[in-house]
Amino acid sequence: ASQGRWQEALTLSQQALAKDSSNRSARQTLVRSLIECNRTDEALDEARALTNGNGEDQQSLFLLARAANASGSNTEEIEALEKLTALARRDGQPLGVILTYLGQANAKMGRRGEALRAFQLAVVSPELSTQQRAMIREIMDHIMVDEKSSTTLPDVTPEALPGHSR
Repeated sequence: ASQGRWQEALTLSQQALAKDSSNRSARQTLVRSLIECNRTDEALDEARALTNGNGEDQQSLFLLARAANASGSNTEEIEALEKLTALARRDGQPLGVILTYLGQANAKMGRRGEALRAFQLAVVSPELSTQQRAMIREIMDHIMVDEKSSTTLPDVTPEALPGHSR
């Protein structure tokens, strides 16, 4: 998989799972391989299995969001990204990239307000580069109403973050 040989990675991960069906690393590789081999419905089924039963970790939730995106399951993608946001926030992990994906997923579903909130939070994430922030601002400006600038939006608070406990 690290060399981009997805068909081989798919075969080897299936073999590993045949010997030990609880091997999370093999299942994660299987999901990635299925996505890359354009077998998106299978990838989504495997990603669901990965996140059920044994708890949810960040990598598995990211793979679920990725598989859901690839197979066109927009609602499931958003749900996975919201859970991933909550976990990353709880663990003190960087949120900028996750929030950017969440903003894009919400925008794709026509959920402009939720998209803008996620993008606003992403824009202030310290790990993003100036170029990444500018790209997010362009996306925000594109989905604003009446051609207003996204800089006219009120500041967001941490409570606006998906998964924030109130």
